[in-house]
Amino acid sequence: REIEVHIVAPEKRPMERIMGPQMANFIRILHEENGVVFHLEDTASSIDGSEVKLSGGDILAADLIVAGIGVRPRTGLAETAGLT
Repeated sequence: REIEVHIVAPEKRPMERIMGPQMANFIRILHEENGVVFHLEDTASSIDGSEVKLSGGDILAADLIVAGIGVRPRTGLAETAGLT
């Protein structure tokens, strides 16, 4: 579709925590071969209109931003209360 795609992620390899280092490397290489630009070991520090500022200092122009944000449940209170 001739659109520029950038992926910003705090990990050293994309999806490594879920898929392991070998699959993460495969995913990165496959996407880079198709023009995707990775900004790994970095995070978005702010989104302002049509640009994303990264914590490393780079600024990315953007017409569309998709944020995939995972969650980790905080189970300490439930565990302390004896809930499973």
